[in-house]
Formats: sequence, C-alpha cells, structure tokens
Amino acid sequence: MNKRNMTGCFGLAILLGLMLQGWAGGVEADSEREFSDQQGRDNWCYGCYRTPTGGFEKMEYFGTSRSSTWCYSKSGDETDCWLSDRGGHSTLAEDGTLLWAARRWLSEVNGQISISGRIAKDSVMGGDGFFGRIFVDGREVYSRFISSTDVRGVDYSVKVKVKKNSRVDFVIDFNKSADRDDAVFTASIVKAD
Repeated sequence: MNKRNMTGCFGLAILLGLMLQGWAGGVEADSEREFSDQQGRDNWCYGCYRTPTGGFEKMEYFGTSRSSTWCYSKSGDETDCWLSDRGGHSTLAEDGTLLWAARRWLSEVNGQISISGRIAKDSVMGGDGFFGRIFVDGREVYSRFISSTDVRGVDYSVKVKVKKNSRVDFVIDFNKSADRDDAVFTASIVKAD
C-alpha cells in the first residue's frame, strides 16, 4: 500500500470516529435501551410512589406473570402497578392509597440536561386517561394529561438543571380510575451544556 492510500484510509478512519462520537456522545440515559431486570443498573430504578404519603418504593418482582416487567406485587396482573421498557400502569392499593408507577434515573452529571421522549396511551381499550409527570429532586418540572383514546400521544422535551445523584422521576399518575390506563412513557436524557 502506498503512502497516499494509507493517508486516505487514516483520514477516513478519523472522520468515521468523529462522526460516531458525535452521534453517540452526549446521550446520558435512555429508558428503553437501558431497561433492565436489575435495580440500579445504568442508574435506573423501578418502583412506585405511594401517595398521598409520598416516598419512592422500589418494586421487588420482575418477570412474574408479566414477562420483562417490574411489578409491585407478585401477582403482576393487569390491575397491578407495573413498569416495562416503554411504559407502565398505576393502581389503587388494597389499603386505598394510590400507587403511581415511577421510573427513577440518578443523574451522573452536573449541569443542564435535556429530557425528551413520548407519552401516549398504549391502547384505546377503556380507561379515563392519565398524567405523565417528571420530577427532579421532588420538584415537578413537567406534566401532561393523556386522554383515554390518545394512542398517538405527544413528543415532549424539557430542559432542567441537575446535580450528580439528582433524582429524576418519570411518574404515571392515573386520572380518576386506574382501570385500563396502560401508558407509554419513554425518556432519553442528553447533557445540554
């Protein structure tokens, strides 16, 4: 191989490397791609808020009767509080408290991040809609109501400041009834600085 061809190949390799770095660089987290059967992997935890008393509780059961899904109870039926790679479902607990499905990401960065994704109803089969909410360290930074038939939903984007280990929570809050309100709620997080 002559010197000119080597220089051309080397230059092409550098260009491809820079392009790949630009495409892959900056994405801090992705709720679908990084979904896991392990709590804490890639800084994601899967749980629920017990309201009105508050507090995030990690779910204990993965892949029981709903494969590839975190569930609040071992039964994991359609009325349970659950989370999958692309969404979830909130419910009313036996003691009357609300269980909001909540996916939590612990920030790995300091500074401004951009959070974007999709919120939609998973099916038009019943329900009365739900709210998709985003909280950062307990403060609500985004809220959107999705009606019972809105399978198209919305693409959202919000910029917020975080610190290392800030809690970024993606919460599915049912409207008046939790019945048949399976939700799509995805998130991609990019450092915006």
